[in-house]
Amino acid sequence: MSEDKVCFKAEQIVALKEDVKLMKAEVKELQQNVAETAVYVKQIFDRINDLKELFKATNHETNQAWQPVMLELIKMMGIVAAVIAGIKIVG
Repeated sequence: MSEDKVCFKAEQIVALKEDVKLMKAEVKELQQNVAETAVYVKQIFDRINDLKELFKATNHETNQAWQPVMLELIKMMGIVAAVIAGIKIVG
């Protein structure tokens, strides 16, 4: 091989090594974001479970009046959790 080809190959290897470093950093950041999202989702589900327990502990008549409201709140919390998770994963 000529000296120019060897030099070009060396430059390509250096460029590839830099690309690998950048990709490793991006993967590490994504892993951290996924871990944070998992924590947020767990906290949201814990709060939903707390609301369910609170709901069960109240009077039956009160439950009937508040049941539709609570169900909508729980649905909204799930949607908010999904949006937060999506933002964390994409952003």
